[in-house]
This record gives sequence, structure tokens and C-alpha cells, in this order.
Amino acid sequence: MRDETFIYYRKTFLGDAVIELPLVTTTVPIEFVIEMSPLGTKTIDIEFKGSFDYPLLPVLKELKELILNEDYEGRLP
Repeated sequence: MRDETFIYYRKTFLGDAVIELPLVTTTVPIEFVIEMSPLGTKTIDIEFKGSFDYPLLPVLKELKELILNEDYEGRLP
């Protein structure tokens, strides 16, 4: 779900991340922001609203790649 803001270069989204871990699959609510810099690069900030038992950095890296890909292909609202 996209949160409408009046700042055109910043898009805020709410959703659920389905994280497939080696032994279990878990769903964690997230909020993420895609911000476009003046030079055209996109920055993604992710905030987890829940917790899970796995190192955070690999999950963040994969989620950012997935979000960038979904945004590039126009699948985000």
C-alpha cells in the first residue's frame, strides 16, 4: 500500500515481507521509502515493524534489490 505525500521525489510504502529462511518462512510487516536524489539515483530505507530471528544485513540487501527491481518494472503502486 502506498502512502500519498506531497513530496514528488519520495514514495512511502507499507507492506508485508515474506522472508524464506533456511528452516522457516516468516512474514514481517515493513515500511519502506524510495527517494530519488537530484542526480537520479534511488535510495531505499526499510523499517521492520516486527522481528525475526536471522541476521539483518542479508535480508536488507535482498529486499532492497527486490524493491528496486519491482519499482523499475512498474509493479509498485
